[in-house]
Amino acid sequence: MIKDFYLNKVYPYLIGLLLVSLPFERLLTVELSGYTLKFSYLFGILLIAYFFCDLIRRKVKDNVAAEEVLLVFFSVMAFLTLFWTLDFKRSLVISLMFLFMALIFIVLRRLIDDKRSIALENLLIWLGLAAAIFGLWQFFAGSFDSISHLAFLRPQYTKELFGFPRIQSTFLEPLYFADFLLISIGLLIKRVCLGVHDYLKLFIIGIAFFLTLSRGGIYALAGGLVLALLVILVKFRKYLAKYLLSILVIVAAALVSLALIYVVSGHRGVGNYFSQAQNTSLSSDEVDNNRLSTTQVAWRTFKNHPFGIGAGAFGALPEYKSNIPARGYQTVNNLYLEVLVEEGIIGLVFLAGFVVLLIIDLIKRIGLGKIENLFYLAILVSFLIQFLTFSTLYIMYIWVFLALAWSAAPPRKSKDN
Repeated sequence: MIKDFYLNKVYPYLIGLLLVSLPFERLLTVELSGYTLKFSYLFGILLIAYFFCDLIRRKVKDNVAAEEVLLVFFSVMAFLTLFWTLDFKRSLVISLMFLFMALIFIVLRRLIDDKRSIALENLLIWLGLAAAIFGLWQFFAGSFDSISHLAFLRPQYTKELFGFPRIQSTFLEPLYFADFLLISIGLLIKRVCLGVHDYLKLFIIGIAFFLTLSRGGIYALAGGLVLALLVILVKFRKYLAKYLLSILVIVAAALVSLALIYVVSGHRGVGNYFSQAQNTSLSSDEVDNNRLSTTQVAWRTFKNHPFGIGAGAFGALPEYKSNIPARGYQTVNNLYLEVLVEEGIIGLVFLAGFVVLLIIDLIKRIGLGKIENLFYLAILVSFLIQFLTFSTLYIMYIWVFLALAWSAAPPRKSKDN
């Protein structure tokens, strides 16, 4: 079935448009009734619709994998919470988003073979580079009052707070930008290990990554890099020298980012950077303002509502409902707790089962000697670490990456073994 779909020349265009639109999470979007409409949604809907029309036209029967069943069950659980949700409208929208992301994953993974995966990886790297360069422009423009309006930064990320701008590129928050760059960094390190001299791209993206000052992103990157190092030491030692060289490039990028901050804001800016990177409760970070209290509220609420309070409905709790007009919808800022309190224990089990199956599949492929799957796993682990600090699951680039990492093509034995 998959081979037949590869022959259709429409899919590369739809997939290409979908990927190119991924970075536009804030810029080039439309706000409608408190929700953000994005080009990636449009191209994703077109891809899904065309795929199923093509499936019907060809009269092809396709098997549904266990992980896909778990993902669909997770979406179904979100819809079931509509019967007892605290906010029916929001739960309906979030449930539809969960189903949409599940379909993106299910459809896209069927359209990715080895050749197409290389093209998608290259495009994701170039997108990361373009977003990083725009982020560096934001840092430069945001550092000078005369052109700060051209930085397109949200007010809370201008230099007034830390003494230097926190870059967010085309994304809503610096942490989302950092999360997106984790994909490019992981793929570039993989290319370096395989002999491609992409050091300059890695260096530029690394600078932008550290200028986001996303503490969760930095910890996530460190966790992914440590995991990759341990596996390389055990199974892929011939790649160790190149891997360590890529780490040196990342360290150099971190030092350059600190140097840029020093040039803009001196010792005060560098001090603020390290304070923010180390302190988990600084009042200056809007995500951290209520992290401790939201965690406590989430646990307390889950104990009283083990089947959830409704998909996306955490902000409708009495503790936060009055703040919606001024501050927007409150989230838990921890994906695992948010799923637990909103979709309940059953929803969390379905989602956890999906992740566990993905990890098992990647480990099996690594066991076959395919080192590229090690970096897919490292990126996934980085995501899982950063999900401790934010809780938005319906982000398109996450599911595009998962489809890339977990394509429907069966693993094959590698000569590296």
